[in-house]
Amino acid sequence: SSGRMMLNILMTFAQYEREIIGERIRDKFAASKRKGMWMGGMVPLGYCVQNRKLVVVDEEAETVRRIYRRYLDLQSPKQIAIELNAQGCKTKRGRPWDKNKLHHILRNCLYDGKVSHKGEIFEGEHAAIVDRETWERVQRFMDASPARTDLTRKSEYVSALNGVLYCGHCGGTMTAVSTTKKNGKRYTYYKCSRDSRRAISRCPVRQVPAARLEDAVFAQMSAVFRTPLMAASLAGQDGIDAQGLADVLGRPFWHEATSVEKHRLAELLIERIRLYEDKMDLELKAEGIKAFKEEIDHENRND
Repeated sequence: SSGRMMLNILMTFAQYEREIIGERIRDKFAASKRKGMWMGGMVPLGYCVQNRKLVVVDEEAETVRRIYRRYLDLQSPKQIAIELNAQGCKTKRGRPWDKNKLHHILRNCLYDGKVSHKGEIFEGEHAAIVDRETWERVQRFMDASPARTDLTRKSEYVSALNGVLYCGHCGGTMTAVSTTKKNGKRYTYYKCSRDSRRAISRCPVRQVPAARLEDAVFAQMSAVFRTPLMAASLAGQDGIDAQGLADVLGRPFWHEATSVEKHRLAELLIERIRLYEDKMDLELKAEGIKAFKEEIDHENRND
């Protein structure tokens, strides 16, 4: 139908634009990383952002140092999480600790005054929170731990739209499914979960390439925040700027954001996406816009 053709055209253009601008953005991003610049994203515990640079927050930095010291004593992220939660200590975003969050802190080279990009480590512009000897000792212990969890590898398979994407025909969730071809390349699709359980497929949507759909969804979200109607509707809400939200969802952030960060954005901003064979209906969370703004502010402000 003409509707399905239009959806395919929109998704194809989103993919084409991503490929055209992607290389230029990646080159600029890599050059900035080599200079030691912090390029945005979720601000880690122990830092705030001033003039686009990471600045140490003393109280939070002491929590980070305590985590490193306790790991040298216990060598158990799970036990450290139990201690921190018992003491009422929260994460940067005000949530309880778990072993995975601690693993990420213990492996984050930002605390050693470095920045990383695609496996390469560069000297950062920001100040280190953990001294070099402590950092290296912790890494040696973690490298030797048989129970360590490779969160970086695991995060590659977190799909941005899981939990908010639904089949427009049957109302079932659409979940990400990955396959690896003979050439070793991995492909991810969103499929109707109800239809996948049927002996014979009856879903008109069937499966949709994940990257193309995600690009189309977030491009549409960014476009919505740039409309005069959205700007006017948000003007009365204290501290919320539609243009600022659109910029956060802009191309540089979207191309370099991790899948975990993309999934978090979807959780905050999207109530539901109904996908049909010829269109998609995007429903945003009214309260999610404010929550998103508050989370960004919480990460960026000085305590």
